[in-house]
Amino acid sequence: MRTEFLPIYVIGLIFFALLNSCETKPDFIGSDLLPSGDNFTVSFDSTEIVHAYSVLGDSLIGSNKEIQLLGSIIDPFFGFSKAEYVTQIEASSSSQSFGLNPVVDSVILYLQYNEISGEGIFPQQIRAYEYLEYLRKDTNYYTNKDITGLYRQPEIGTGWLSFNDTVAKIYITDDEFINKFLQAEDSILKNTDYVQELMYGIYLTSDDVTTEGFIASLPHDASGTLLRFYYANDTLDSLYQDYDISRVASQQFNLFKHDYTGYPIEGYLSDTSRNNSLMFLQSMSGVYSIIRFPGFTSWLDSMPVAINEAN
Repeated sequence: MRTEFLPIYVIGLIFFALLNSCETKPDFIGSDLLPSGDNFTVSFDSTEIVHAYSVLGDSLIGSNKEIQLLGSIIDPFFGFSKAEYVTQIEASSSSQSFGLNPVVDSVILYLQYNEISGEGIFPQQIRAYEYLEYLRKDTNYYTNKDITGLYRQPEIGTGWLSFNDTVAKIYITDDEFINKFLQAEDSILKNTDYVQELMYGIYLTSDDVTTEGFIASLPHDASGTLLRFYYANDTLDSLYQDYDISRVASQQFNLFKHDYTGYPIEGYLSDTSRNNSLMFLQSMSGVYSIIRFPGFTSWLDSMPVAINEAN
């Protein structure tokens, strides 16, 4: 049974006068000096002007995360959002020479995911491309990175991301990609550094949904996420070897895209000079809200201040 977690998108209705009150009452200073049953109260009531509005986000560091996201979604308030994914692969205990005259039966990229955000029930087609830029583990990659021209066309394989499944299977059919491995020496295929120079990485993206949709979460340490070659050679049949994907030895990063055109949030992003009674908060480096207290810095200059309790 799938367990659906809370949506990525949160709409915040924030009223400017009051948000939340403290759950635990602070100790009143000097209360131990008063007679039993007595108490004192100090209060101050004030109305201050607050400026608040929602703005577009810029980017986040998308690399070296424990969770990567994949898929696209249309939200009735936020519009279209999309998560793409770039990753290296690494050698495993089964990586080795393919032997004499290897014949590949199939090559499958398995992507294990354990959580879904969204309500779309229709599968999303996933396309895999060979990434053409060497990825460095000591470099931060941001979610707004422009990868135009950094992946080889056409796609090397396709598969489906399903709402009611836990593993996506991307069938790799590109001969140029496959032959890089079949023709490589044993010493290269057994060494992660050499494998990542042989094939820089894989770029994964989904086709844009036209209604609803969902975003899948891919844990970095999932044992079922790997690239597997099924093959035979002159000596043996029914062989396979794996190339792992993990955050430990592979660089990975997300790319996020948003389009708010024609959706309710668009009007709140066009004019940041006004105060908005409705503000928005969105993950995936999307929209966030700014709240300003124009007179805040002058409060301390106006009079001595002692705060026993604030709501």
